[in-house]
Amino acid sequence: MCRWRVVSSGLVVSVTIMTACGGGGTGPTGGGSGSMSATINGTAWSAQSNLIQFPAPQKQGHYPLYGARTAGNTLNGVTFNLVGITGPGTYRLGTAGGVSGGFASVNEGSAIWQTPLSGAAGTISISTLTDSRIAGTFQFTAEGVVGSSGTREVTNGQFDIPITLPGNLPPMAHADTGFMAVTMGGNPWYGATVAGGAPTGGSLLVISVNTTNSLTVSIAPYNGPGTYTVGGTNVGNRITVTQGTVQGLPCCWGGRTQFVDNQLVSLDNGTITITSATANRIRGTFSATLAPGLTGTATANLVLTNGGFSYGFP
Repeated sequence: MCRWRVVSSGLVVSVTIMTACGGGGTGPTGGGSGSMSATINGTAWSAQSNLIQFPAPQKQGHYPLYGARTAGNTLNGVTFNLVGITGPGTYRLGTAGGVSGGFASVNEGSAIWQTPLSGAAGTISISTLTDSRIAGTFQFTAEGVVGSSGTREVTNGQFDIPITLPGNLPPMAHADTGFMAVTMGGNPWYGATVAGGAPTGGSLLVISVNTTNSLTVSIAPYNGPGTYTVGGTNVGNRITVTQGTVQGLPCCWGGRTQFVDNQLVSLDNGTITITSATANRIRGTFSATLAPGLTGTATANLVLTNGGFSYGFP
C-alpha cells in the first residue's frame, strides 16, 4: 500500500509526496516494474522493481512517479510530482503553480528531503513520453523538511517506467504551464511560480515568486502586443523586485518615482515587450535597470537582462 503525505513549503504551497509503499503491489494506475536509479550523497541507489509506482494522475500533464528500496527496516525512496508536462523535454524542479515542472523528494524512513521552491533545485529530462511509458534522467538538491536536516544531493538519475493513463483525465489547464526567467544582477533567476490573468481595465500584471524574490511586471495602459518603455513619464509601466516572497512591499528595487519640474517620473529605465497575446496565454520579454526602493537595504541599482515569461489563464 502507498501513502501520500502533505508537506507545506516556505512559499505557503502545499504539496503531496509519497512516504511509504509496501506489499510489493503495483501502483493504482501502473508501476510494479521498470527501473529508477541515482547517486544520493555519493552513494549508489536503485529502486526495487516491485516498489516502482505510478499513482493515479489528477489531470492530463500530471505525472506522479515513485521508486523505493528497502534497507533493513527502512524504506528509502525518491518521489516526483510533475505538472504541466506537455511532452519530451527538460523541466525544472523546485516549481509549483503556473510553471511547467514540479518537485522531487527523497525519503529515508520517515525523514523527508524536498526540493525548495527556488525554481532551480534541479532538472528532469524526459526523453520518452507515451501513454504507456515515461523515461529520462534527473538531478536535484533536496533540503530537509520533515525529521531531517542538511541536504540530499541526487545525481546521475535515470528512470524508465511503464504507465497507464486513465481515459477520462480532466484536460490540462492553460495555467498549468509557463515560466519566468531573467539574469538578475548577473546571476540566473528562475521563478518557482508565475501567475497573471487576462488584461483588465487597460492594465496587465504578471507576478513570479521563488524562495529569494518576488518579481512583478506591470503595464498600464496596456494596448496589446508591442514594446512598452519603463522609465521617464511612463510611470504605469513597472518592473519591481522584492527581497523575500512578500509581494507588494514598497521595497528593494523598481517602481520608485519623483517629481521633476512638476512632472512625476520613474527612476527606472528599460523595456517590456509583449511578443504574443492570445485568449489564454501571454508571452513577453523584458530588461531594465531598477533603482533602489524607498525602503529596504538596497543601495545600488539592480540590472535585469534577458528576461522572459509565459503564463496561461484561466
